[in-house]
Amino acid sequence: MKQTEKLNRSILELYQKGEIDKSTAFDLLKMLNKADDDIAVIGIAVKLPGADNVQTFWNQAVHGVNVQKSFTGNRKKDVDALFQKKGHPPQQYFNGGFLENIDQFDADYFGISEEEAQIMDPYHRLFLETAYEAIEDAGYAGGTINGTRTGVYIGNDHTNKLLASYLGILQAKDFKTMIGSWTSVLASRVSHAFNLTGPSMVIDTGCSSALVAVHTACKALNNKDCSMAVAGGINVFLIPSSPDVKGVGMEENTPEIKTRVFDRNPGGTSFGEGVVSLLLKPLKKALKDQDNIHAVIKGSAVNNNGSRSQLSEMSSKALEEVVTEAWKDADVDPETIDYIEVHGIAASIGDAMEISGIQSAFRKRTPKKQFCALGSSKGNTGHLVAASGITSLVKVISALKEQTIPPSINFSEPNKMANLTQSALYISDRAKPWRKKETPRRAGVNSYGFSGTNCHVIVEEAPKQLKQRDGGQSAYVFTLSANNLYSFARLIQAYISFLKMNEEEVDLEDVCYTAATGRTHHQIRLALEVKTAGEIREKLEKFRYGQESGPGIYSSLHEQNMENYRNWETSAGMGGTSSLSDTKNLCYSYVHGEEINWQTLYENHSCRKISLPVYPFAPTRYWID
Repeated sequence: MKQTEKLNRSILELYQKGEIDKSTAFDLLKMLNKADDDIAVIGIAVKLPGADNVQTFWNQAVHGVNVQKSFTGNRKKDVDALFQKKGHPPQQYFNGGFLENIDQFDADYFGISEEEAQIMDPYHRLFLETAYEAIEDAGYAGGTINGTRTGVYIGNDHTNKLLASYLGILQAKDFKTMIGSWTSVLASRVSHAFNLTGPSMVIDTGCSSALVAVHTACKALNNKDCSMAVAGGINVFLIPSSPDVKGVGMEENTPEIKTRVFDRNPGGTSFGEGVVSLLLKPLKKALKDQDNIHAVIKGSAVNNNGSRSQLSEMSSKALEEVVTEAWKDADVDPETIDYIEVHGIAASIGDAMEISGIQSAFRKRTPKKQFCALGSSKGNTGHLVAASGITSLVKVISALKEQTIPPSINFSEPNKMANLTQSALYISDRAKPWRKKETPRRAGVNSYGFSGTNCHVIVEEAPKQLKQRDGGQSAYVFTLSANNLYSFARLIQAYISFLKMNEEEVDLEDVCYTAATGRTHHQIRLALEVKTAGEIREKLEKFRYGQESGPGIYSSLHEQNMENYRNWETSAGMGGTSSLSDTKNLCYSYVHGEEINWQTLYENHSCRKISLPVYPFAPTRYWID
C-alpha cells in the first residue's frame, strides 16, 4: 500500500476511535492529499500577434510593446478577394492584434493530403501545429506520447464563426468539408494525430473558454480521467469586419490602438488573435519523471453569475466568490498572492466591477494593503476572446520564471470608479523585480466569459529540481532530424541561436537526452559526437557552412558518411548498440536510419527533460481558390 494511503487510513481510524474530532481529521486529510492535486505545466507553445514563441511574447509584455495594428498584407488581400468574388464593395476592417500566415500549414508533416488540407479550417491547422509544439517542448514527441491516456481540452468561442467561417465560404458542402471545420473535431484531430486515448472536448464559455479548459483539464488529471492533458485556446478572425464593431467597445479604426485597462479613460477594448497550447501533468509524477516544469497550477475554480446580473454582464459578487474558491482549492494564504492578471475589458464600469470583486475577496481574508499587483496583457495584444485567459496564464508563468512583475501598459490615471488606495491591490504600471517571500512566488489569473462563467487559477513558481551528476560519461551523441531540407536547415539555425544564448547554463547530457528521446526522428538525420554544449554549436556551424564530414559529424546527406558506415559495418559487424559510450556506433547507426531505443540507453542516467528548439514546420499555402 502506498504511504499516503496508509496515512489516510490511520487518520480515519483515529477519527473512528474518537481520538481526533471530525474537523481535525478533515484538515489533516486535506493537507496530506493536497500535494497530489498540484498540476505541473511541462510544455508550452504559442502563436500570438508578432510572437511565435513564449520568449518573444514575454519580451513584448515586459517591455510594454503594443502589437496591435491595422489589418493589412496578404491576409487583407485574401479577404478582399472573397468580397470581390461575391460582388460586395471593399470593406472596412477593425484594427487589432493579428496573426500572420493563417493560410499556411505543413500538411505533409502530419500525413494529411493536399485535398484535405485545402478544406481544413485554419482553426484546425493552427491548433494541431501548436499542440505538437507544446508536446515537443515537454520532450514527449517521437512516439513517447503515442497511445497514452492523454486528454485534450480546447477553449473555443463560437461567436466568430457566426460572423464568418471557413466552411461558410467553401463552395462544396460535402461530408469531407464539414469534417474539416467541425468544432468537436478541433480537439479530436489532436487525439487522432498522436493516438491519444484520454477525453477529448471543446469548451465554449465565451471569453473564459480557454482558462475553463485549463481548469477542466486539471480536474480530469486529479480524477485520473487522463495521465496527461493538452489544454489550449484559440481565436482567429477569418474576416475581421463587423457592422456592430463599435457596439462591443471597439475604438475608432485609427492607425494606432491603445487598450487602456484600469485607466480613467479606457476607450474600450480592441480584439486580437492567438493560439496557445499547454501540456499538463500531475506534479508528483512530473517530478518523478524528471520533466521540465515551467510552473505549478495550485488550484482553480469556476462559477456562474446566475441571476445576480444581466445575462452578459459581470457580477462583482460572483467574481469575489470564484477568487475565494480558487484560494481554497489551492490551499494558499491570499497574502502570498503577489500578482493577478485580470480579464480587463477596458471599460470604466467593467474594470471597476472586476477590481471590486477581487478587492472584496482580499478584504474578507486580510487587512494588509497594497501588496498585490494587477496587470493585463490586453494593452499588448488586444482581447484574444476565447484564448485570452490562457494567454494571461502564459504571461504569468513567464513572469514567475523571470522573477519579474510585468507592466500593464497604456495606464496613466486610475479608473475613477475603482478606489485602490485602501485595498490589497495596486496597478503594475512598470516592470519590477519579483521579490521572494517565505513562500514560493504565487499569482492569480482571472477570466470572465460573456456567458457569465468566471474562472480563476492560482499559479506557483516551479520547484527547484536538482540534477544528480553521473560523471562517468566523457562524450555524448547529439541528434537532429527533419523530413525536408527546409525544416532541417531552420532547425540547425534554431539550435545554433539557442546554444549561443544558453550553452553555459544547459547540461550536455540533458540536451542530448531530450533531443534523442523527446523528438521525432525523420529520414534526414545528423549526429554529432560531443563533449560540451559549446561543441554542439561549433559542429552545427561547421556543418551549416558545408564542412559536413568533419571529425565527429555524421549526416545521412553525405555520401562519404554512408560509405564509411557500410565499410565499418562489414568489417566490424553490428551486434546491436548497448551503451551510450559507444558514440561512433550510435552515430553511424542513427544516420543510417536505424531505430535506436534511446530511452533504454539512458535509463540508468539521471537525465532531465529541458526546453529545446521545436520543429520548424515547412509552410505551404492551402487556401480557397
